[in-house]
Amino acid sequence: MFKKFFFMLSLLFLFWGCETDYPVYSGFCSKEKSKSISCLKYDIFMDSQDKKTIEKKLIFKESKSCDFSLKLTKYYVGKCSNPDVKSRGVGSNGYIRIEIIEKGKCYFRAQNEFDSDEKGAFFRVLERIKKSLVK
Repeated sequence: MFKKFFFMLSLLFLFWGCETDYPVYSGFCSKEKSKSISCLKYDIFMDSQDKKTIEKKLIFKESKSCDFSLKLTKYYVGKCSNPDVKSRGVGSNGYIRIEIIEKGKCYFRAQNEFDSDEKGAFFRVLERIKKSLVK
């Protein structure tokens, strides 16, 4: 009985210690936080699959005349040419950032690094935006 308990406890600590945690950094870019967002304008060059995922998760109507637009950035460290960064290495392969822009100025942004789980980072960022902006 004691051996089983010790074994299970050891496995728990092993998996708990190996869990990778990539926090989502987010916040309002200005002090004005009370505006309600009911629509978004999407970049015409945005990947159609990314757009569908965003529309499904955030449930904002698309409108060409909307004051709020969405900017999606996917950055891959492999594209980095800075020799100092490459020599030290980094803890992730890149990041996903989504910015909600109001009339050309940042209103809200959320960003999450990813190691090899780009899709997971994308969903974590969308979830944070949904919690912060969808009422």
